[in-house]
Amino acid sequence: MIGSIVTREELLARWAFAETRSSRFGPRMRRAMSHALQERLARVTTFGDVAQSDWQDLIRAVTATRKEPSALFDLGPGADRFVCGKWTATELLNCMTLPVLGSTSFFRLLALPPFRTKDRSIHPNDLRHAASEIPFDQHFTVVEPVIAIPSGERPMLIDGYLRSILWLRNPVGHLPVWLPELPAQVTSLATGLPAL
Repeated sequence: MIGSIVTREELLARWAFAETRSSRFGPRMRRAMSHALQERLARVTTFGDVAQSDWQDLIRAVTATRKEPSALFDLGPGADRFVCGKWTATELLNCMTLPVLGSTSFFRLLALPPFRTKDRSIHPNDLRHAASEIPFDQHFTVVEPVIAIPSGERPMLIDGYLRSILWLRNPVGHLPVWLPELPAQVTSLATGLPAL
């Protein structure tokens, strides 16, 4: 997968497919999809098994349920292709989080208290809480790369928070990450991040 290049359309479809598998976002995604699409997706295990004819329906579903896709992928000219790179644990920990998660570094997010609901219970969509409910698996492998885009001096992780946390438990090898194929001065922001 490292070095593979995909179009913006495929990347959005990949993001949408990952959302359908999410315990946090899957129910919303399924409500936004036709019954026929849900049945087709139930028969596949990886995005590689998804028919290209279903990509637009997946994108419509994720766009209907999440506000981020349109805004986050509006990267201007030249951001129509994404390349699969690889991050070290340090690069992941130093990337920025989405505004909804505080626009802070990933390592700081991990150290912050859990998000709470109005009645002060832990928010059910808190990714750290979701990770705590998943038993440790030393053989865990990230199958679908996470997604990041340029954001100031550091890249911002926009998809794959739970996968990233599970990978950090035993960060063997590299974390696969989709990054826009932009001019060198922009893509260089995704490497050489400050050490912790």
